[in-house]
Amino acid sequence: MTQSRNYYCTWNTQNFGRVGGREPETVTGAEGAKAARDRLNEAFVFGEGGLAEQYEEIRGDLYFLLDDGWDVPCHVHPDTQIVRFGSMLLSQERFPSFTGTAEQRLAKLNQALKDRGWKGAALWVAAHGAGEHPDTGLFSEEESLRYWGERMRWCREAGIEYWKVDWGFHQFEAKWRGMLTELRERLYPALHIEHSYPAASPLNNAVLEKGSQVSDGRFAGWGEYPAKWGEVLRKSEIFRTYDVLQKFAPVSTLDRIEVLLRENPDSNAVLNCEDEVYTGAVLGCSLGIMRSGLCREILGFDFDPRRLSKRLDEVMRAVNWQKLAPAFPIREGGVGSSEDFVTETGILHEGEFWEEEYLERRICQTCHSVVVRNMKLPKVTYYEEKKPVVAAARHPGGAVSVLALPRLEEGGNWRTPEVGIVLNEIPRDVPVGVFGHWERIVLGGLAEAGNLRVFAADLKDMVQEDVTDGCLVCGDQIQVGKEVLERVSRNRKGDLSEPGTVLFLRGKR
Repeated sequence: MTQSRNYYCTWNTQNFGRVGGREPETVTGAEGAKAARDRLNEAFVFGEGGLAEQYEEIRGDLYFLLDDGWDVPCHVHPDTQIVRFGSMLLSQERFPSFTGTAEQRLAKLNQALKDRGWKGAALWVAAHGAGEHPDTGLFSEEESLRYWGERMRWCREAGIEYWKVDWGFHQFEAKWRGMLTELRERLYPALHIEHSYPAASPLNNAVLEKGSQVSDGRFAGWGEYPAKWGEVLRKSEIFRTYDVLQKFAPVSTLDRIEVLLRENPDSNAVLNCEDEVYTGAVLGCSLGIMRSGLCREILGFDFDPRRLSKRLDEVMRAVNWQKLAPAFPIREGGVGSSEDFVTETGILHEGEFWEEEYLERRICQTCHSVVVRNMKLPKVTYYEEKKPVVAAARHPGGAVSVLALPRLEEGGNWRTPEVGIVLNEIPRDVPVGVFGHWERIVLGGLAEAGNLRVFAADLKDMVQEDVTDGCLVCGDQIQVGKEVLERVSRNRKGDLSEPGTVLFLRGKR
């Protein structure tokens, strides 16, 4: 099993995997969240064709995270009954088969998921305890320690190892989140707690005036958010980069990652970049997988503009790569970035955002064109005026990974402009992960290039083949071209994933 703390999260499928209620107003905003929350129950998770049957090939490497709704009765929502959230008592109305004490119910839930091949259960946690409210009283420090200590003991007895702490009355308090982290270190060190700083918007610094965006769309310039996120991050073992809009997610997420890495170089936290699985794999972040083949299309309502529900092979490749190169803490690899930027621009349509003032407006998000961890900026060759976004890293164990992200085009399609890269100092038998569409990957600075063989495998199944005859040797370089990369990385029927290949250099026999 990979040591990365990756999980599949039920939230997106709670919303878009529902059979009934397909009108747009039932899947967006507060009403959409209510319907999604009400959908989470035993049949939805464990029934025939349910959520627990997904990702058969890799679920042993994934926690199954039950998101918002698992610990409140049906039809309980934060607009009227927010004090009921945070109990961490598995709802018997929703999960009637799991009976007993609090810890026994959680243990049965955890075992049921393990029996289906998952790494175990993970839990969404409100950022307050049940009964807390600013108007009627928040817990004292002593009460908080007692309350959350009890719930950690429940999870310790149940064998549950992951909490995703999200919104609530303490959501912005670094001190409170740090209290959970410290308490976990004392009572249950095997528990992994993910923190975040819930953002006001899934768009970075997108300020509208008279219907036009007047800001640069960069996380670094988004008021107090970078500093506030940093305060919580420094109290965290795992920090989630939080929600983004799918249309702009690659750029929005990468910009957040770059700033958080740069501004918090001594942090021991691992970043979780949610469903940007290739970005996470390449840059050493953990994954919070949201996409699902169970999501259903809504006629005239495009909630999935990048077709992630049909890009499941990417998840397999990212998770398998992290068996070779696990996620790693911020302090174990410095960040570098290009001086130039890429700005993604597009119009948001109905279904892509719940804030109406942004619909049918041209929005932009911006990030560095190249972001790297633990390596010098590589030589990137562009063959078109429009540049892709490039990410690369050298992982603590020596593995190297690169990613070319596609760009949004007019009409709503995505395409990766032609690009190549030179990677130097690649030792024999060290994995090189190649994600996305590349014209060529050049492995340079090889003392005996002519005496090396190149092996490649689709990260989906890890079956290696000798591709040396399809590569070009020139001096101290070996060039692996597009034809080899895309022949090796082949999707399953109907899957639309970007390629993901691993290369190895080995000596000739």
